[in-house]
Amino acid sequence: MLQAQESVRDLEEEGVQTKYLTPNQVDTWNIEGIANEIWMVHLQTHQFDPVLEIAGPDNKVWVEVDDPGSESWTVFHVPKDGNYEIRVRGFQYKGGGNYSLYIKRYTGTELALNTTQQGIFGENRKQLHFFQAQSGQIVVPYLQGQKLDAWTVFDSKGKPMQYLWESTIPITKDGLYYILLQGEPGNRYSIELRVAKVYGHCVQQEIKGSLETENMAVHELEGKAGQFWVLELEKEGRLKTRFIYQPRTISKWKDKSEPIQFFPIASKGNRLQWAVTLGRNDRYELQLLARSPVQYKLRILDPTCAISAPSVLTQTIPIAGTAFFTFLAKSGQWMRLSASSKDFDPILRLYHPNGQLIQENDDSLGFQSEIVMMFRESGLYRVQVGSVGHGGSGEFQLALTEQPVPQLAWNQKIQSTIASGSIHYWALQGQAQKTAIVYAESAAFTPYLELYSPQGILLAKTSSESANAGLFSITFPETGTYILWVQTTKDGQGAYTLRVLGVE
Repeated sequence: MLQAQESVRDLEEEGVQTKYLTPNQVDTWNIEGIANEIWMVHLQTHQFDPVLEIAGPDNKVWVEVDDPGSESWTVFHVPKDGNYEIRVRGFQYKGGGNYSLYIKRYTGTELALNTTQQGIFGENRKQLHFFQAQSGQIVVPYLQGQKLDAWTVFDSKGKPMQYLWESTIPITKDGLYYILLQGEPGNRYSIELRVAKVYGHCVQQEIKGSLETENMAVHELEGKAGQFWVLELEKEGRLKTRFIYQPRTISKWKDKSEPIQFFPIASKGNRLQWAVTLGRNDRYELQLLARSPVQYKLRILDPTCAISAPSVLTQTIPIAGTAFFTFLAKSGQWMRLSASSKDFDPILRLYHPNGQLIQENDDSLGFQSEIVMMFRESGLYRVQVGSVGHGGSGEFQLALTEQPVPQLAWNQKIQSTIASGSIHYWALQGQAQKTAIVYAESAAFTPYLELYSPQGILLAKTSSESANAGLFSITFPETGTYILWVQTTKDGQGAYTLRVLGVE
């Protein structure tokens, strides 16, 4: 622990000062200010709630900062020559302890957006510029004479802005921002801060555009939860791209749903593609940053084909292509999907209505892929057919059929045989408020049972610890078709007996 220091000190050079604040006191740092200087000041401690003040030659307090947590940040533009005081204290003049005071002093010039400014680096190898920006803008620094990324950007409080996509600057609040350039003494440079152009569009619209080097375009799209889009971008030139969720406002209520679910879809050469399901009602953006002169064409569409069981249809896909289909499934339905082709090795994917991948199958039966599934939830499910490795093309057949679920009668003994890792499904007609005992036994394995309501809700299950038998009782909450799942424990297989006994 550092010992208590005098409360008034001279600050003779920039950098970091590590001192101790006597509890309930104020530390004052005297500093000679030069008109039009820019100070970046950062106060940090882990022992008290720090407040940072800057007072002028007339003892007037120009800045008072109490940021949340254990740090306070500020940028101060010195209005005139004279002696200034940087004061460190605790909130309400309470508390004390060790702290670090960081200060950097610059001479800076204002830089208007979308204009070019030239300069020469001095002996300190640094040059600061500040610029006025508005919330929602994206600024692209175009630096010539130095490396493109030979700069650091700070927000209006002097905090370094990190994790920038492709060195672009997203503006979240109106105010002054700062960009610090670095280069060898005597080197000339040219800097331009280019503002990305923003375009609003509708789905099914084709958009043509062009960009010069280090220019950026943002294509805004209003989305709704559950929407499915395929974005196709044909380009000539070097282009950096990303598709993101960009809400207009940040809600104080946390939404746990994923804003975007991305589907595997290939991009090849000058043709880029994204396939997405949207998770929220808000704004989405496709951001394009040119690394050379670029010409592009953008299409946003939903190429989904609706199908229903039973159906068999024939379609074709190009190289790196894919096809999408949707179908409605009800809780308790047992469906079979298959994709086959003589031209390529098909891969079949099944997605939940929220866009999450449920199952995928590649070549389970030679050049035929198959998914068989019992659906627990009713909804609109999506199917994707593509080629393994995105390298095939040609004709394929997709089939969707409903598999009959065998009926499980009351007070009747059923005998069956199950393979390791398999699930047997049984349909049971339940009556509201009627109670039943569901019982399964096997000499070969321990049966594991689950019972689902007509809405796909798990109502009852057996313990996997019961040796060679599974048992539970259930009072049916409503009249309808319930689905009973019979599963084996690890590596179990063989014959089993199943019964449903009514309880009067």
